Amino acid sequence: MATHAKKALGVDSFWDLKVGFIEYDLDLAANRWDDVNRKYEYEIYRKWGELKNSLYLIEEVEGEIKAAKAENMDVERAQAKIKDARNLFEVEGKYAAARLAASKARALLVSP
Repeated sequence: MATHAKKALGVDSFWDLKVGFIEYDLDLAANRWDDVNRKYEYEIYRKWGELKNSLYLIEEVEGEIKAAKAENMDVERAQAKIKDARNLFEVEGKYAAARLAASKARALLVSP
């Protein structure tokens, strides 16, 4: 390792390196920090919340359909609509459309 360090850096050891002061732009760092936090908030955190809420609603309505079916209610249209919601969520990644389809499936349970 020392041979490679000597060739690459001109010293035998990392500790032998002469390092000067590295200037640090605090304003630039603060701006970049804010940019990263903003990007996280808008592009990751909110999208994750939308994903979780969509899946929660779909699973909740699927449970309601199962319960309605156990009570011998006609759930055929609601099942078709919740299947559409699952497809929108899992295959197409359209979370808002999936929530809307799940809501429509729930409405079909109340008033076909």
